Parts: sequence; structure tokens; C-alpha cells
Amino acid sequence: MPHVPKIPKRRLLFTILLIWPAALQAQQPNDLANDYYVGRAVNEAGALGDQASVELASQRVVAYFFRVQANQDGVVSADDTLDYTRSFVANGNHSRTTDFAKYDLNQDGVATQNELEVSLSQKTWVTASTAYAETRSRLSVEKRFQQLLAERTKSLRDRVSAAPDVDIEAQGDSYAPVEDLQKLLNNTSTWGPPFFSVFDTNSNLQVDFEEFTMPIFAAILAADTDGDGIFSAGEQDLIKEAQKIAEAALRNSKDKFSFPDPR
Repeated sequence: MPHVPKIPKRRLLFTILLIWPAALQAQQPNDLANDYYVGRAVNEAGALGDQASVELASQRVVAYFFRVQANQDGVVSADDTLDYTRSFVANGNHSRTTDFAKYDLNQDGVATQNELEVSLSQKTWVTASTAYAETRSRLSVEKRFQQLLAERTKSLRDRVSAAPDVDIEAQGDSYAPVEDLQKLLNNTSTWGPPFFSVFDTNSNLQVDFEEFTMPIFAAILAADTDGDGIFSAGEQDLIKEAQKIAEAALRNSKDKFSFPDPR
């Protein structure tokens, strides 16, 4: 066996520091985005099953798209960040007389149907996304979402015997100050999940299901270099290295490849 010289750790670290900037510069944003999400999906797939498979990784990509939606429009945009932040702050609003204050996102004293739907959307999308594994259909997820959202908003209204189109009184004695919301929004440096603006292929400032999933599905298939449907240890090592480069690009990016501030 030929002698392979051992590279000192210090020199190896120096070599990595030299190579990584060049690798970052060579990578295009869409390549980095794919590498980032393929890495996450394959890692999660390995944690969920005995083996990290193409099938499980693809399911994780689908779940991630729906998991980051915070309103009922079915696409991912900066508005999801805005609605999520509003819901997060409002969720801390509780009262001794009514808990509907946490659904009153603009703190005007009433919870509208739209505010109820926005408040419940994120968790409802997560539940509805499981329909994709059975049907392979985005439409089935959206249909399930609409069914669940209607059931959940009706359940809230039934608690106070409120008719479908009537605003619900939400006066509370422990509202979080409006300043808390403004402070959070002002400290929000990114709008939308990492790299999502890269997937906005038609430049309409939102990403739909096909725009996000199709390129990542293709990248997942390409990462399975032997085409056996299972990611071997060697394939996973390559995926992890590519993900590290993508994460480094995120750290070095001021806007994290996100959408512009929607306010």
C-alpha cells in the first residue's frame, strides 16, 4: 500500500479556509438553496427512518413548504413572516374574562373571521400537509386545510355562540403593548425562510408549491448518485458538505436571500 502523508491539522484547517471562499463564490444562489434544503431534508429523513431515502427526504421538503405558511393564501411570502409575528405577539394576550384577545391581531377590541383564520393557519397547514403523503397532490392538502380551518374557526365561534360572520368581542385586560409588536417587526431582518426569494422564479414576491418543491426534488434525485433510492453514507457526506457551504453563504448574506420588507 502506498504511503499517504498525514496532513497536519493546522495545515488542513488553513486549506479549508482557503477553499471555502472560492467554493462560496463559485456557487450560484439557486445551487446554494437546493443544497441547503436537500441537506435538511436528508438529515431529517435519516432521523425519521431506518435509512435516509429519497421518498422520506421528498416528504420532508413538502412538509417544510407548508410548515412555514402563516396565513391562508397557500403561498409563501413576506406576509407569512408578518402574520406569524403578529400571531406570536397576540398569542400572549390573555384575559380573565375572555381569551379571544389572542386572536385580535390588530388589537381593536374584536376578533374578525380573517384574524381567526390567520391565527389558526400555521398549525392547520402542518396538520393538512400529511395528506400529501397519501395522495401526492397539492390540491388535496389545500382542500384538507380549508376543511380543517372551517372546523377550527367554527369550534371557536361555538364556544361563544357567535354567528359565522359576526366579529367576536375580544376586550382583554392583559394586551401585550403594540410597541412589543413594533419592536419585534423592527428587529426582523429577514422576511420569509432562508433562500425562499431564490425560488421566486416569476419575481412576484411569493413562492408557490411547484416553485419550491420541483427544483429540490430534482436535486434530491441527483444527490442519490447510484439511483437506488437510498442515501449511502458516502452520499450523505457529500450532501452535508454542500449544506455547510450553503449555510456559510447564509451567514455571510445580509438579507439571507429573503423577500423585501412588506410593510
